[in-house]
Amino acid sequence: MPKYKIARIASDIQRYLGEILINEVNDEILKSITITGCDVTNDLSYCKIYFTSIMNMDEKSLEKEVNEAAPFIRGKLSERLEIRHTPELKFIFDKSIAYGEKIEKIIDELERCTNYGTYSWFLVKLDFGLSEKNTLLSLPSINSNTNFIEYKTSKGTIKYDVNKDYTQDFSIFNIDKFEQLRIKDNILIIKYPSCSSNYAPNIKDIKRILNTNNITDVLLDLRGNTGGNSTLIKPLIRFLKHSKLNLTTLVDRYVFSSGRFALIDIKKIGSKIVGEEIGTPINCFGYTSGNDITPNTNLKFNFAKVYWYQDIKTNTMKGIYTKKKLHNQMIFLIQNI
Repeated sequence: MPKYKIARIASDIQRYLGEILINEVNDEILKSITITGCDVTNDLSYCKIYFTSIMNMDEKSLEKEVNEAAPFIRGKLSERLEIRHTPELKFIFDKSIAYGEKIEKIIDELERCTNYGTYSWFLVKLDFGLSEKNTLLSLPSINSNTNFIEYKTSKGTIKYDVNKDYTQDFSIFNIDKFEQLRIKDNILIIKYPSCSSNYAPNIKDIKRILNTNNITDVLLDLRGNTGGNSTLIKPLIRFLKHSKLNLTTLVDRYVFSSGRFALIDIKKIGSKIVGEEIGTPINCFGYTSGNDITPNTNLKFNFAKVYWYQDIKTNTMKGIYTKKKLHNQMIFLIQNI
């Protein structure tokens, strides 16, 4: 039978079951359940019915009680379905909703103990929080005796060993092997994943490519750039400023710190910005420094030394290093908003 017909029958079964449970049963357990989905076999002989319940019972007991009523419910269903044979029914407790609620609770607890300037940066730190032992075991929802935590995703189940460090497994750190300059159609793609000398764009190579190819556009790929030395991109900005090329810059949630400075610089010379929200506000505190709380512990704290802001007159980033200057700048910004 075609898939669309099977899907239509499954939809009809789910709708009719809802009507039956509301209007034609007296059992309190049956009245408490909600049908969340139906899977029908291709030959229509068998149907798995997923459900949840507000009853305070364990899953196996609920499934047993509901499946004992399956013949009665099937009989009522056959009166409604316009098919020759009504599938046999198997009721299965749907764990996905409870699982989703648990994951949402864990994410909420992580958010409460995470500092972030934009929600995009929280999502970045969430990757680390979900794979870092001490963070996970500090959450109220996690059993401190747990050795493994599993996450179900669209690509399968991910299993974390809480005793293993996963932080170096993230692709954000795997930037050693990539092609920094490449051509696609008439576009020169410049990848700039870090504001460090290893990834500073080579202007000579860029000029050579432009002189030997019919390049009309430049795409600066800033994705994954969490910062470094903000001056390294200046030569490229000066070069592109005087070119007649169409400029586009690609960003993502990992763009942070000096990566944001690079974004401001390229935007100032007319580049279009494409992508998701970056990981930091344009105006924010930065240039953090860590110190020991006491000489005899490994505990550290971070504090910001500078308030960075975008000067609305020059469209450049500037830093304030004293409390008095910060106070004056805040008054100026409030008066000019």
